[in-house]
Amino acid sequence: MKDFDTSDKSVRLAERCMKEGRHEEAIELYRKLVDQNPGEDSHVFHLALAFKDTGKLDDAVECLEGLLEKELKRKVFTGFAYDELVRR
Repeated sequence: MKDFDTSDKSVRLAERCMKEGRHEEAIELYRKLVDQNPGEDSHVFHLALAFKDTGKLDDAVECLEGLLEKELKRKVFTGFAYDELVRR
C-alpha cells in the first residue's frame, strides 16, 4: 500500500523543484514516485515535463508514448494527459 504522507511530501517537493527551476532534482523525485506508485499517471506526466525542461526530449517522449499507449488500451478515453495540459 502507498505511503500517503511520504508520497504527498515528495510530490510537493518535486513541484517546488520544478517551479524553482531545479529540474534534475524534480526528475529524481518523480522517478522515485513512479517506481513507488505504479499506475499513477500524473507522476509519469510530470516526469515527462521535467525531462522536457532539461532538454531530454527522448526521455520525455518515451514517458508520453507510454501514457498514450496506456490510454489507447482503455475502453473509455479518459484524456488524462489532455486534462493535465489544459490545466497549465
